[in-house]
Amino acid sequence: ELQGRLGLPVLIEKDVNAAVLGEYVYRRHQESKDLVYFSLGVGVGAGLILDGVLRRGRSNLAGEIGYLSFERGGSADPSRPGWLESRIGYATIASDPVGALERILEDLAMAISCVSATLDVDTLVVGGRGAEILGPALIQGLNSRLKSLCLSPVVCSSPACPDPGVVGAARIVTEARLDQLLAGDAES
Repeated sequence: ELQGRLGLPVLIEKDVNAAVLGEYVYRRHQESKDLVYFSLGVGVGAGLILDGVLRRGRSNLAGEIGYLSFERGGSADPSRPGWLESRIGYATIASDPVGALERILEDLAMAISCVSATLDVDTLVVGGRGAEILGPALIQGLNSRLKSLCLSPVVCSSPACPDPGVVGAARIVTEARLDQLLAGDAES
């Protein structure tokens, strides 16, 4: 519908998926074919590249870690922020970054350790506006906590790419256009 109204091609992607793709492209396989990008932005999410492929999931819900809950009796409601997002999301960070840091470190480290154990990945990036506000203390605190939470060595880093979302979005558009050209659909 949007494409028809604009008269232009439209591609829609989650911001964290664009960011993980941008970071992956920027790093050019420096470390491994797996990369998880944890974003503390407007929401809390993760972008996943496994074996060099962006993973969206069957329902396009891969990486929705904002809905992880470490409390019994929790429930997920897509119309509201999830348990983890309500505790460590941007609103919490922006209101009191210094006071919220310890809780953010504790909760995010647990989430990262769960993802790391489930996917057996070790290249982890933490970015987004919230991570920028918290600065190096976030990465240092996470790495300190992850030493005792993870079965194998895991190290978080800040994004290497100066603007991973833009780089990833450009890659998505370029690949979509190339696919059209190779399919013989040059007019689209």
